Amino acid sequence: MKIKEAKYVPDIIIAISRGGLVPARVIADFMLERKLLCLRAEHWGVGTKHKKVKITGSTTNLESKNVLVVDDVADSGDTLFEMVKYLKKRGAASIVTAALHYKKTSIFKPDFFIEQMDEWQWIVYPWSIYEDTSDFIKKITAQPHTAEQIYHQLGASFNLEVEKKLFDIILNEMKSDGMIALNKDGLVQVR
Repeated sequence: MKIKEAKYVPDIIIAISRGGLVPARVIADFMLERKLLCLRAEHWGVGTKHKKVKITGSTTNLESKNVLVVDDVADSGDTLFEMVKYLKKRGAASIVTAALHYKKTSIFKPDFFIEQMDEWQWIVYPWSIYEDTSDFIKKITAQPHTAEQIYHQLGASFNLEVEKKLFDIILNEMKSDGMIALNKDGLVQVR
């Protein structure tokens, strides 16, 4: 692991919730680091010109601590950028950042990443397949479609390939949760 090779020894690892939870836990295990904290970074003002990042969660005393911040992806970079600012204000001695993916379109480049992406594209991680797929389905079903049309539209519009069995499970969960419904013609539509 690059972080260990660099001989960086964090006093604490901070997972950015929710995407960074799984990678941070794996890194903490690999580094035998038991101090793992979770902070949530929420984007608000989405759809407006000025999006803001709000950081919530309780912090421990970071005074003079070496902190490793972990997220799944440096997408826009806003989350990592704001998290570093937030932790500096709380007195961290050093802050090192890590992400699975770094998109060159990001305003923030993590210190460590596994893969650099030269062109922007959506990444669906195993721990967010239900959420991401359901979000794409909601976009498709703004207009009524058959389940089969939705399934094919996921690939055509979003380059997302989901096993048919998993797709059916997600679609049924969305119906159960009231996110989508069948209209009078038997077509699936967002509620």
